[in-house]
This record gives sequence, C-alpha cells and structure tokens, in this order.
Amino acid sequence: MEEMTKTEQGREQRRKEAEQRAAERKSRREASAKRQLDADIRTYGAGSMAIESKHGNIYDVETGSYDAAFNKEGTDETIGNDAIDQIDAAAEAGGGIPDGYEEREVILCKDGQPVTGDILFKES
Repeated sequence: MEEMTKTEQGREQRRKEAEQRAAERKSRREASAKRQLDADIRTYGAGSMAIESKHGNIYDVETGSYDAAFNKEGTDETIGNDAIDQIDAAAEAGGGIPDGYEEREVILCKDGQPVTGDILFKES
C-alpha cells in the first residue's frame, strides 16, 4: 500500500474538515428551524393556518387543511410549460366589457413611480 504524500495528506485533512463544518452548519440550521417552529406553535397554536402557510403548504378548500403533497405535483414539468394554462377556446369577435363590469382608471406605484392604467371593476 502506498503512503500518501504530504500534499495528499493535506488535501485529505482539508476535505475532512470541510465535511465536519458542513455537518455542523446543517445541525445549526436544523436546530434553528426547530426553535422557530416551537416559537410559532407557542404563538399561533399547532396546525395553525399561519404556520402552515409560512411553510409553503397549499390550502385544500375541499378538506379545509393544508396539504404539502400538493407542492409536489407538476415537478416533471419543463421550464417552457411550467405553470402555463392551455385554454382551448375560440376567440370571440367583438370583445368589450362584460355585463356588470365597468372600466376604471387607476394609478399604481411601480418602482416608486406612479403608473396609470385601466382595470375592469365590478361592485360586489
């Protein structure tokens, strides 16, 4: 069996140290996340909507609860078609404003500057 050169020994030592630092960082992140979750539970209560939405879970209106499984759907999509709805409806001639709506001029703020535009508005 060959002996390692001093250069190889140094590389191996640095690799082990880097692995140890990475493990320590991961442990600190996990501990921090646990402390934050515990604080959120004390503040909002277990299973609270505030906690679930904070963790990015999607609310299922049929069951009335958050479901993390919904976050996994569509992961096989490509960048080109991800989150793009395809609607197969023929364009209607004429367009116009739908019944019950009116067009209103609005002023919005974009990058700190006023921007004007029109929106469709329907009183409820």
